[in-house]
Amino acid sequence: MSGSAVPTTEPWAPARLAALGLSLAPDQVDQVRAYAALLLHWNRRINLVGTQDAQELWQRHLLDCLMLQRLPWPPQTRQAVDLGAGAGLPGVLVAILHPSCRVLCVERTAKKVTFQQVVRQELGLDNLEPLRADVATMPVPPGGFDLAMARALAELGQLLDWSRRLLRPGGVLWAMKGRRLAQEQAAIASGVAADFLPRPHTLRYRLPDAADEGVVAVYTRR
Repeated sequence: MSGSAVPTTEPWAPARLAALGLSLAPDQVDQVRAYAALLLHWNRRINLVGTQDAQELWQRHLLDCLMLQRLPWPPQTRQAVDLGAGAGLPGVLVAILHPSCRVLCVERTAKKVTFQQVVRQELGLDNLEPLRADVATMPVPPGGFDLAMARALAELGQLLDWSRRLLRPGGVLWAMKGRRLAQEQAAIASGVAADFLPRPHTLRYRLPDAADEGVVAVYTRR
């Protein structure tokens, strides 16, 4: 594996991270960089993400997912699930930042699950569990998950419908959205919305040089 195409540590200097509201320990930065190198290496072979450019990977995918760190970590969260995890975004990063939490990365595509397994082994992420399954029919642990997250998977109403089955009472959904959030919220069926607390929290952010604003909608299961 060659990491030569990965940007230097300069984009991850403490001051630059702090300006974005982020704080990573040095070992966490090392793990994120190792993950980026694996992504770049494997992406040339099996097309995991839609870019071959190292800088775009860091900004469009890794930095974007790391913005979840700006959200309060839900109390007593021990089991999390990344719905439609793809190559592990954001599940791998959540596993790096929260080593005491078991993170299940659910994905239907075999090659992407295989890549997640490589990441688990190479980075020593014992708390990361890749699973090839369909989100709609995947098994649920006794009592349900504490946290679910999704990025570029489905519209918000569908994510909430799945989360009704997956989350325990008081469990939280992090739905990474963008400019369509308000439109998708307006389309949520009342029967689905009733299973979640009203007035969801939203985290809004803008990455350097990004044209569009990022938004994470946070819903809590009743």
